[in-house]
Amino acid sequence: MAPHRSLAALAALLLATISASNVAVAAPAPPGPQTNTEEVRIPSEPGVVLAGTLHLPARKGPYSILILQTGSGLQKRGSYLSLQQRLNDAGIATIDFDKRGTGQSTGIFTDTMQDMEADLAATIKWLRMRGDIDGKRIAILGHSQGAAAAPIVADRDGGLAAIVFLAGPVGESGTIFLDFMRDHLVESGHSADATNRVVSATRAWMEARRHGAPGTEIAQGRRAVVSAFVRAGFDPNAAEATTKTIDTAQVLSMYEAATGPALKRLRIPVLAVLAGRDQSPDANAAAATAALAENPDALVVQVPGAGHLFVYRPADAPPNVTPPGGRWLFPETLIAHWLIERLAPDGGNGAQR
Repeated sequence: MAPHRSLAALAALLLATISASNVAVAAPAPPGPQTNTEEVRIPSEPGVVLAGTLHLPARKGPYSILILQTGSGLQKRGSYLSLQQRLNDAGIATIDFDKRGTGQSTGIFTDTMQDMEADLAATIKWLRMRGDIDGKRIAILGHSQGAAAAPIVADRDGGLAAIVFLAGPVGESGTIFLDFMRDHLVESGHSADATNRVVSATRAWMEARRHGAPGTEIAQGRRAVVSAFVRAGFDPNAAEATTKTIDTAQVLSMYEAATGPALKRLRIPVLAVLAGRDQSPDANAAAATAALAENPDALVVQVPGAGHLFVYRPADAPPNVTPPGGRWLFPETLIAHWLIERLAPDGGNGAQR
C-alpha cells in the first residue's frame, strides 16, 4: 500500500474502529401496547441536560432498568427499540438518551470518554431518585465507545446490577490505542523499525498531553510524531494531516481508557459480546476472557463473521468497511434472555420471546 493511502486509512480507523459506531446497533421496532413511555430530562454537568425516553412496563414498580448507550459520533436515542420492547414485556424498564450536544440534549459535543462517563453517572443518580426504579437493579448496555465506558462507570459506582459489553476494546490505559496503531502500520507494509518509531513518538506525545506538560513539551512531542510518520515514508503534508486527526480530546480520552482493569475488578454479571471480524478479534476476545476469568457470572461470546456494527463482513473486505446489504448478526435474543434472567422480577418466566 502506498504511504499516503496507508496513512489515510490509519487516520480513519483510529477514529472509527476504536471508539465509534456511527449507525444504529439494533433494528428499531415500534413500542408495544404494554409499555408506558415518558419523555424525560436528566441534569448532568453544568449546562448539560440529557433528553431521554424512559420505557416503563405496564406492571407496578419499582422496576429494574437497563440504560442503553451507543458508541461515538452524533448519536441519538432510538437504536435499540426492538430489544427494549422485549425487556419491557418481561417487566424490565429501559432508558436511552440523545448524547450530550446532540438531538434535544444540551451541552457541547466533544465526544470524549469523560463526557460519556459523566452522563452515564448522572443518569444512574437520577434514576435512583425515582420511587418507581429499584436503585440496586440498574444495568448498562454499551456498544463500542459505550462499551468502553460501561465497566469504568460500573467500577466507580460499585452498585450496578450488570453490564452488557458490545464490541468494545479491552486493554490497559494507552495500550488499546497504541496496539491498534501498531497493527495497522504493520498491516500497511511498514517495517518494524518504522512502526516502533511512530508508536514510541505517539506514546510520548500522548503522555505529555495526558499529564498536562508545558506547551513547549507538547508541541515538541507533536513535531516528533509528524517526523516519525515522515521517516516511515509518509508525505509531509499527509503526516501533518493525520497527526492533526489524532490531536483531539476524544482520541486522548480513548488513549487513557483502561477497560481491562475495570472489567477485571467487576464481580457483577457481565456479558461481553464481541464481533468476530472486528479489529484484532481473537486478541480482544482473549483479553476479555482473561479480564473476566475470576468473575463468577461472566460470559464472553464472539459472533462469527460480524463486523464492528454486527453486520456480516467478508474476511477480505477493506478495513473499517461494512458492505451494504450485509446480513444482520446482532444477537438480540441472547442479550435479551441473558438480561431477563438477571433483571426480570420473576426471571422472565412466560415473558421471553
